[in-house]
Amino acid sequence: MNKKGFTLVELLAVIVVLSLLVIIVATNGFGAFNKTKDKIDDYNLSVLKEAVKNIGVEILNCDDEISSDILDKSLYKSTGTYTCDEILSKTKSTGLNLSLKKMLEKQLVTGGELEKYGDSLNINLKIDSNNKITVTIN
Repeated sequence: MNKKGFTLVELLAVIVVLSLLVIIVATNGFGAFNKTKDKIDDYNLSVLKEAVKNIGVEILNCDDEISSDILDKSLYKSTGTYTCDEILSKTKSTGLNLSLKKMLEKQLVTGGELEKYGDSLNINLKIDSNNKITVTIN
């Protein structure tokens, strides 16, 4: 008698092959997702670094308006005001730690996903004796 249809073994073989294909595609898909996420993080940090360099240029040009807004809370005086010379001196001697949260609030830096970092980043701006600006972000 000639029966039409698939045996249990044939069905199991097809299910195993399809499962392997799904695993391979999913693994590659997640890898691509993580690579894209890493590229976005790198881009966000490069945008932040350029913005901080611009702040360094403004400090060199003695812009009092932004100078008092960018300082980390731990550096605040009781009056909360600084002269350009004080800020430049601090930036040239030990470097200046900046608060990302403050920079975002004052719109000194903008970026689609910079808010997600909050103040978890350590941002340091240093200006050497030749007025070369160095930014480190950890």
